[in-house]
Formats: sequence, C-alpha cells, structure tokens
Amino acid sequence: MDVYYVNGRVGVYSGFGVTVVLVGVCGIADAFVQGGVTGAASELPERYMQATVAGTAASGVLVSLLRILTKAVYPQDAHGLRRSANLYFIFSIAMMILCSLLQCGALASRN
Repeated sequence: MDVYYVNGRVGVYSGFGVTVVLVGVCGIADAFVQGGVTGAASELPERYMQATVAGTAASGVLVSLLRILTKAVYPQDAHGLRRSANLYFIFSIAMMILCSLLQCGALASRN
C-alpha cells in the first residue's frame, strides 16, 4: 500500500483508515482461526496440541526477530523506516508463500 498508494505523499489519510479497518478484520479472522485450530488440536493426541502451541510461540518469536533485524538494517530516518517496513512485509509475504507451497506439496503427496 505504501509503494503504490501513499509513496511519500503528504495528506493521504484515507489509506490509513483503510489499513486500520483491514488490520481489525484480519485480527478478528485470526482469532477465529486460532480458536478453531486449538479446538481441533485438543481433540487429537497431546503431541498435536504441543505442536500447535510451540508453533504459535515460535511464530511470535520469529516475527519479533524479523522486525528487529529489518529495523537494524536501515537508518532511523523516514526513508529508512519506510524501506525497513517494506523489507519486513516482502520477507513475510515470501515466507507465507513458501509455507503455502510446502503445505500444498504435503497434501499432494498424501493423495
């Protein structure tokens, strides 16, 4: 959104409102999915619940480390912060695509 819509222009505030609404929607969706995954794992043997909780904890640590690293790479001015945020989101999207591909491959190999 920053690259294509805001791109350093002053006074573009509707994009911020859209972003806040979308972040709220994603948070609500995440709460439903997390509850469903935990509920499904609770009906399985203990190792699945342990894997679910460990995966959630590891993802939180990895996201925090990623943000610290991307902020450390660039200077702490407006341009550097924008570039570090873009790097963070590019890396995050690449990881989501990789995880999706690995999941699709695992599902395909089962069939």
